[in-house]
Amino acid sequence: MAKSSSNKTQTNKDKTTYKIAVFSGKGGVGKSTVSAILSVAAGNSVLIDCDPQASLSHWGDLRDSDPEVISLPPTRLKSKLPKLDHDYVIVDTPGALVSGTIDALKLMDLIIVVTPIDTFELAALNDTLNTAEVARKPIALIINRLHPQANAENALTMFSELGVPVCPVVIRERAIHRHLLTEGKTCFDKKSESKASQELTEVWAWIQEQLAAN
Repeated sequence: MAKSSSNKTQTNKDKTTYKIAVFSGKGGVGKSTVSAILSVAAGNSVLIDCDPQASLSHWGDLRDSDPEVISLPPTRLKSKLPKLDHDYVIVDTPGALVSGTIDALKLMDLIIVVTPIDTFELAALNDTLNTAEVARKPIALIINRLHPQANAENALTMFSELGVPVCPVVIRERAIHRHLLTEGKTCFDKKSESKASQELTEVWAWIQEQLAAN
């Protein structure tokens, strides 16, 4: 028994846990929705809700399956992360630069910046990227809420000169994402939402490529 316990301790010690922050300097971009969906796509994950609105904590209360959702301010993230034994930690950051946000970003392996293509969001994007760069961690951009009929190539071209990797798969505007969130679910929990789940499966695969590259 002692030998088995020792082996388990060693395995846990050597285990890699990838830490991913979903970040925007502006609220209302769909950051929490994307965080929830990615945490389900990741499989063995824990979702940390650092947003004062705590919408994901409520989502977790409604949900009858993984992932576990933990609510805590960014200032407590450093002490909590070493205690987590998951393949992935997804962190939904606050929609504004509250105390501890930059320090929280510095703990990540990858910072995912989420942005719709909207005049106000685009105006704030440079500030969001500049803030993320302060953390000196890899950054990747995901286009969210693109109109179902909009040309994805045109959207991707808009961001091609930002100097950060841009996910080639855009997340389309789908009302079902918001509806499912209010039920404690995501598109992965509904077989009828095959287009949405395929889209997010491809986004998650791309995120894994970014983690491997860094």
